[in-house]
Amino acid sequence: MRAKGGLAPEGYDKYAFEPFAVTVDLAVLTVRAGELEVLLVERGQEPYAGRWALPGGFVLPTESAETAARRVLAVETGIRDLSRLHLEQLRTYSEPDRDPRMRVVSVAFAALLPDPPEPHGGGDAAQARWLPYGSVGPLAFDHERILIDAHERVGAKLEYTCLATSFCPPEFTLGELQRVYETVWGAVLDRPNFRRKVLATPGFVEPVPGAARLTGGRGKPAALYRAGGATALQPPLLRPPFGRTALMTTTPTLAKHAATGSLLGLALGDALGFPTEFNDVPSILAKFGPWREMKLPRPAIVTDDTQMTLALGRGLRTAMDRGLLTPLRMEAPVREEFVDWYQSPDNNRAPGRTCLVACNLLKTEGRPWQEASQIDSKGCGANMRVAPVGLVRGLSEEQRSGAAQLQAALTHGHPTALAASDLTAHAVWLLAGGAEPTELIGLLRSYARENRGRYLSRWLGDLWTRGQDPTPEHFIERGWDECLEVLDRLQDAVRTASPESDPCLATGAGWIAEEALATGLLCFLQFVDEPVTALRRAACTSGDSDSIACLTGAFAGAHHGSDAWPTEWADRVEYQSDLMSLGALWDA
Repeated sequence: MRAKGGLAPEGYDKYAFEPFAVTVDLAVLTVRAGELEVLLVERGQEPYAGRWALPGGFVLPTESAETAARRVLAVETGIRDLSRLHLEQLRTYSEPDRDPRMRVVSVAFAALLPDPPEPHGGGDAAQARWLPYGSVGPLAFDHERILIDAHERVGAKLEYTCLATSFCPPEFTLGELQRVYETVWGAVLDRPNFRRKVLATPGFVEPVPGAARLTGGRGKPAALYRAGGATALQPPLLRPPFGRTALMTTTPTLAKHAATGSLLGLALGDALGFPTEFNDVPSILAKFGPWREMKLPRPAIVTDDTQMTLALGRGLRTAMDRGLLTPLRMEAPVREEFVDWYQSPDNNRAPGRTCLVACNLLKTEGRPWQEASQIDSKGCGANMRVAPVGLVRGLSEEQRSGAAQLQAALTHGHPTALAASDLTAHAVWLLAGGAEPTELIGLLRSYARENRGRYLSRWLGDLWTRGQDPTPEHFIERGWDECLEVLDRLQDAVRTASPESDPCLATGAGWIAEEALATGLLCFLQFVDEPVTALRRAACTSGDSDSIACLTGAFAGAHHGSDAWPTEWADRVEYQSDLMSLGALWDA
């Protein structure tokens, strides 16, 4: 074949080098209903038959890579109208063993397609679907890596280009544009600041004269805009570091060091309640004296409650160092931390059976985590450790809720364990953000009612099928209903229970997740302005005293910050440096 510009030299042996194939793979993203979705195909043949993969295929001898990408996309997904497709080359993936058939080098593309049609499988794709980003996996070949790289490329380009408008229909509101940024970045943006920055950037958007759209609120219709003529943003619209909130002013959370306060309070409560667990109140008083004068033990040893909280915190830190918090990005490091805890010689603090059984199953590589989850267990091990989810900055409500339920479900699969963990993380988040304790129960009840029928399939997958429920909504409703019932009991107890009585008599012994939440909150709410007294009350209970006091400390520390705790106590609690390190990260 004659190439443009010359001939192959005489005698050139084109067989001197081992042949290899060139393919294209496409990470096609869109935003629908406030979610970032990716176009995936189910492979209809080996290798990886039945696995989800990115659309892709071999480059023909007469094609450029971009021509092949457009052809493959149309054939495998049935999407023929590519007039609004934004397509750009991402990078080349060339690891020698990336394809078991032969040496294959892939030219990967990142693509955006606004308002896309529903796809259907074609060619060697058994089916094609738009699926929430991070909801399935592992993907075939090295497609997980390609997808993560494409997401990072798109997130970065939103900062300095007008690419965000490629996710939008031809005419859009500023609210719709803001949701693109929030969805891709996984951050909550301040609406007035966002609008001001967008409208002050020359050529970013331009108004559609006389056009407006009702957005579902009670205000006036929202003005419509279209993409302007600019391609670059000057000045750039910078996204926040992961774990921070974008375009926001300093919050009370940062000023009072709520994350440090919550983690220290959690560990102090754990250490205070460790020696009193499995005792009734008269026995505790006989051993330790008046409960209002209880001393922090020497040494201040904690239990599996604090150990697993740190494991979750480290897993979240690793996941968010890698980018946007998604189910797939979170599962692997948290699972690894839980297994490391299980195998550690320090795991000798009377841990719960559910955590031991589940973590033993999680050791097996390749086992879906749903197979390890103990579907009938709603023990307090699910939510005793969840506070870090409520302390991480910059998560959307969907991320916070999903992360809280996923970390619980890795070990405890009962729907009440999921709902109670979600509520516990939400309570920590509310208190860290400055919510009034007097309004807390009402806020939690409203949150529970709003989420009662919402099964987080992106985060939980097919977990619900392990139960006996006819639908995923029925499965999760059982959990929220039990939590609503215990919140009603908590509301009555705050009004009527004597602080001198055992709190477990009012809201339960705390061995199960919803009761641990309620009794931990009761101790906090009875002594809102006396956090150390609240810890002592929680430790002097007839139930699961270390877990109750652990949660009480998390709530009190989130509300008051690190100054809530005596320095002499904070300085000598076990794992103090690890707690301070995570607290400093999330307070930064």
